[in-house]
Parts: sequence; C-alpha cells; structure tokens
Amino acid sequence: MAPRPLTTLRRWWYTPRIRSNLITTVLAVGMLGLGVVVAAWTRACANSACPSIASLVREYDPAQASKVYAADGRLITDLGAERRTVVSLEQISPAAVAAFVVVEDKRF
Repeated sequence: MAPRPLTTLRRWWYTPRIRSNLITTVLAVGMLGLGVVVAAWTRACANSACPSIASLVREYDPAQASKVYAADGRLITDLGAERRTVVSLEQISPAAVAAFVVVEDKRF
C-alpha cells in the first residue's frame, strides 16, 4: 500500500520557514494586544485614579431632572436631559432585581 500524500494544509504546516513565520506573527500580535491592554489599564488607573466601589456607593450623585409642580401639588413636568429618580436598592422590587441578574447572567 502506497503512503497517502500529505494534504495541502499539512504540507504547509510542516514547512519549517512558514511554520516559524506563522508562530512568530501570532506571538507578536498577541504581545502587541497584551501591551495595548496593559497600557490602557495603567493609563486609566494611573496613580490610583480608579475609584473604589465603596466611594462610588457613597458619593453617587447623578444628574436629575427638575420637577415642576402646580399650586395644588400635581406634577406638571420634568425639566432636564435625564429623567430619573434615585431610589435605594431596598425600594426596588425583588422581581426587578432578579430580572436584571438573569439578563446579565445570560451575557456571561
């Protein structure tokens, strides 16, 4: 029985020059990507500039819309680019919290 000829891909891989060039290229691109990630991380968090989670919880003060009320106490309108009302986590329905967790878990 005659030996089967190597497929094009196998012949290509077993060519030492092509294989070494490919490995060098893949390693160079990987190192460049790692360098970009490290540079971005150190630039973003230089001199401990990244805020801690505790400070974000304590100091969170988002922009809120101004509420305009009528003389009898009815809400007429909200003025502002962002219409939101800040509430604590305890004021949010457990079903809404569970829904956010389920949606976020699907993304990971």
